[in-house]
Amino acid sequence: MLTDAETRQLDELGYLALPGLMSESYLAEVRRRVEELFAAEGAAAGSEFKQEPGARRLANLVNKGRVFEEAIVTPRVLDCMEHVLGPEFKLSSLNVRSADPGSGSGQPLHADSGAVAPPVVIEMDEAMAEALRRRPELKVLDADLAATRVQKQQDADLVKPQVNLVASYSLAGLAGTIRPGGGLLAQFAPGLAFPGSLAGGAGSSLSSLFAGNYQSVQAGIAFDFTARNRAARAGLAADAIAEKRLGLLRARAEQAIQAQLRNALQALETARQRMRAAAAGADAARDKLASESRLFAHGESTNFLVLTRQNEYSAARRRRVEADAAFNKAVSQYGASLGTTLASRRIEVE
Repeated sequence: MLTDAETRQLDELGYLALPGLMSESYLAEVRRRVEELFAAEGAAAGSEFKQEPGARRLANLVNKGRVFEEAIVTPRVLDCMEHVLGPEFKLSSLNVRSADPGSGSGQPLHADSGAVAPPVVIEMDEAMAEALRRRPELKVLDADLAATRVQKQQDADLVKPQVNLVASYSLAGLAGTIRPGGGLLAQFAPGLAFPGSLAGGAGSSLSSLFAGNYQSVQAGIAFDFTARNRAARAGLAADAIAEKRLGLLRARAEQAIQAQLRNALQALETARQRMRAAAAGADAARDKLASESRLFAHGESTNFLVLTRQNEYSAARRRRVEADAAFNKAVSQYGASLGTTLASRRIEVE
C-alpha cells in the first residue's frame, strides 16, 4: 500500500520515485535477457512496434521471457497504477528503448496520450472564417461548382455560331513506273516530260517523303451554325440548375458548420467548467478523507466515517476522470468543427 505522502506526491506532482524497487540480481537478469533478444532478433528488433535510427528497440516483451512477466506484476507499481487509474486497468505494451551512446536520441519525459491541451479559442467570426477555409466538404463543393461553371461556359459557347480557322500541312511521296506510250497524259500533252523523281518504286517514294519534295499546305475558315441547337440549350439549362443546386448545398453546409461551431464552443466551455469543478471536488474529498483518517488514528472517528470518506473520494475521482474525458471529447469536436483535426496530427491530404 502507498503511504499518504506517496499518494499526495502522485496527485500533486504526477510522479513517484521508488528507490530499490528491483534487486540487483533481478536487474542483471533483465539486462541479460534484453541483450539476448537484441542478438537473436538482429535487424528485425522492434519491428513489431517501431524502429528508429540512433536507438535499439524491442517490442511485445511480455511474450518473450518470464522475467518480463514478473516486471508487470510488481506490487508497488500496481499500487501506483491503481491509485491513478482505478482498480480496473490493463497493460497496453511492454517495450525496450535503448538510445545509442552519443546519438542524441535521448527521449524526454513525455506522455503518449492523455488529457488534451486546451485549444486556443478564437472569436466566432474568426473561427467561422477559419472553418470555411479548412472544412473539406466545402472544398469538395467548391470543386464541383467550379467544374459545373466550366461546363456551363462550354455549353453556352455551343449555342453560339462558331467560326473556326483551320489549317493543315502534309507531305507526300510519289513514285512509279511510266507506262509505254505515256498513256492519257501523252495524248493530251505529248511534249510533257516526267520528272526523274517520279520514276521508281517504294524506295523512291519514301525518299521523296523524307526529303519533303511534295509538300501541301491548306488553310481556311469553317463556319458552323446549328439553328435552334436544342441539345446545347438543354445542356446549358441543366448546368444552370446544377450550379444553383450546388450553391444551395454550399449555403446549407455553411449554416450547418456555423451551428456545429457554436455548439462546439458551448460544449467546450461547459466541459472546461465541469472539469474545474470536478478537480476541486476531488481535492476537497481527498482532504476530507485525510482529515477523517487522522481523527480515526486518534480515536475521534469511526471506521464507518472513514469508509464513507473513502467512497466519497472514489466517487469524486471518478467524476474527475469523466470530466477530463468529456473535455477531451469537446476539444476533438471543436477541432472537427474548425477543420483542424488532420492538421493538428500532421496529416496532409493531397
